[in-house]
Amino acid sequence: MEIIEVMIEAARKAGNILKNGYEGSYNIKVKSSLADLVTSVDLDSQTAIIEVLKNVPDIEIVAEESAQEITGKNVFYVDPLDGTLNFVHGIPFFAVSIGYWEDGTPTVGVVYDPLRDELFYGIKGEGAYLNDRRLSVRKKELKDSILSTGLPYDRQKAMRTIEETKNILPLVQEVRILGSAALSLSYLAAGRIDGYWEDEIYPWDVAAGIAISAEVGVKITNFEGNLYELKDREIVSALPEIHGEILRTLRGF
Repeated sequence: MEIIEVMIEAARKAGNILKNGYEGSYNIKVKSSLADLVTSVDLDSQTAIIEVLKNVPDIEIVAEESAQEITGKNVFYVDPLDGTLNFVHGIPFFAVSIGYWEDGTPTVGVVYDPLRDELFYGIKGEGAYLNDRRLSVRKKELKDSILSTGLPYDRQKAMRTIEETKNILPLVQEVRILGSAALSLSYLAAGRIDGYWEDEIYPWDVAAGIAISAEVGVKITNFEGNLYELKDREIVSALPEIHGEILRTLRGF
């Protein structure tokens, strides 16, 4: 079985757990802040994903709820429930996210929204897809664009994001806070939004979405304008023709 098939199997299995747990009964714990939560559904989803991914030999697994140091070059990055706060509040916008990177390069990404049964996936050199439809994006001017961002758990950094948004808002059609990095990047690949930036992100948040959106030509950097690496804690991703202006606006801070 190919890696993409294993990843899709894992994502769908975990997605069923999220769907069954949504608006159900589960335990909740606070992690770094009142907005940073983990539920028993997160943990059940993660267990199911790891169980399937272990069928692929010689690939490390780094999962959000049991993050570990990386010793090899081939790694699965797993977010078993990206959008936990949305999930807890009954907001139907969350996903399973599984990214596979080889030697620091995005290779395969799978993001599954179980409530809409939307499976986004991308394979390096083979394109990006939503279910069976190949994805592509259209050129846009910044003034006609919708961007997405997220608020860091650190309130001081969150205030910086608010200032960034105030600066960018006059230049674009609208800015949204969607609550899921994985779905933001997938929506970018699908042409539903045109740019996404965020501070205080982690590899499991974006590894899959980057592998997907890179396949449609999205430009992905850190705040310094350098090609995004998994060690970076911030990301700027957008259609190539508007990325530079977004980045210049962000770097004004």
